[in-house]
Amino acid sequence: MKRNDPVLEHYRSVRNQYRLETREQRLPLEPRHFPYWMNLLYCRSIGYYKGLTQSWHARIKLLDGRYKLQRLGYTDDEVDADGDQYLTFFQAANRAYEWFDQFEEIAAPPMPPALRAIELPKLDREGPYTVGHAVVDFLRWYGMYSSHAREMAWNARASILPQLGHIPLDEITPKQILEWMQHHLDTPPRVRSAAGAPQNYKPLPKTAEQFRRRKNTINRHLSLLKTMLNRAYELGHCQSAFPWMVVKPFKGSKIYHCRSVEPDVCELLVSRAPADLSSLIRGALFTACRISELCEMRVHNYDRRARKIVVQAIKTSRFYPTTLTEQGAAFFDNLVDERGQDERMFIRRNGDRWREHTATKALASLCRRLDIEPAITFHMFRHTYASQAIMAGIPIAVVSRQLGHADTRMVERFYGHLTETFVDREIRTKMPDLGQPRTT
Repeated sequence: MKRNDPVLEHYRSVRNQYRLETREQRLPLEPRHFPYWMNLLYCRSIGYYKGLTQSWHARIKLLDGRYKLQRLGYTDDEVDADGDQYLTFFQAANRAYEWFDQFEEIAAPPMPPALRAIELPKLDREGPYTVGHAVVDFLRWYGMYSSHAREMAWNARASILPQLGHIPLDEITPKQILEWMQHHLDTPPRVRSAAGAPQNYKPLPKTAEQFRRRKNTINRHLSLLKTMLNRAYELGHCQSAFPWMVVKPFKGSKIYHCRSVEPDVCELLVSRAPADLSSLIRGALFTACRISELCEMRVHNYDRRARKIVVQAIKTSRFYPTTLTEQGAAFFDNLVDERGQDERMFIRRNGDRWREHTATKALASLCRRLDIEPAITFHMFRHTYASQAIMAGIPIAVVSRQLGHADTRMVERFYGHLTETFVDREIRTKMPDLGQPRTT
């Protein structure tokens, strides 16, 4: 197919919006002259063609910008898969991976730019499929959708790969995973070290609170490991997910406490901060957005007519609207006045864009200058918005929508104690006073 072929140009513009794993997911798709594409890795996709016949295709991007296309076989929509001519999605995906390997030297890197700076191990693809293979394949796939892939890669390289990376996925046992968890509990926690410097460690936990925090960290790593191995299982790289599904996290490691900022402290921060930082703080208080979402926000995200901000959630890349108060709408009206639609909503005094680390450092410096201990963080403004809204009597469902949550569970978990429930009203109105001293 020629590079200027209009169909190929359409292939380049198609976003990863189709789920193709099951017959039920493919059934609603309309027949058309080109495949429905789904990304498997960065610059590597599997395609589902639905026309007179239904077939699987693979696509890979080369270093010079061209694409290679390959037909893999027929789908199992109407005929049960035989692993040869008729393939399930996962059989087709494995065949696509084998075809991708033929072009490794001339293909675009199989990971997004954010992950290329991290040295992921180069694993031998000839031997058995190991936990290390599952970790690397997951990071390359997940890096296409989330900015958290870089943090995941650091955690996996430090905590998962050294102890478990060499174990074949079909041979891993629950005992090995439990021993891995216990090993981390018995070793000093790592702390960030300078590039090229020896790794630094914290002292071993001694108090109950230190053990709780350490267990919470290990539980997060266990959850990450399970997520990575589950994807490998879904792609057919192992026979069973039983070894890691039966492993339970440490109990009692989480506490649901959200620190919010008092209104008078918010006023102090807004009034004493430099103008650019003050605008960023007010934006956080008016929208409840995360700092990363504020840094990425542009002028066109504000809808003047509807008095809403359209936010792209940093965790899910999903867009959701946040309704502004009259005061918040007036603030954004003034902020976007006579500015280009594609400009960053919040900019620094020197004209540069705000970045998460520079905003965090600027707020910490402001707190030191104002003798605020412990220091305020931007995420506390999100908690402040939610807690003030709940205490004002706004329904939990509305607050969840404003925060961009898919349901009310997170708000109920963190802020549910702030609502006056039926139980609260009944106790306060009908319970007799006990413990009062006798009057003579």
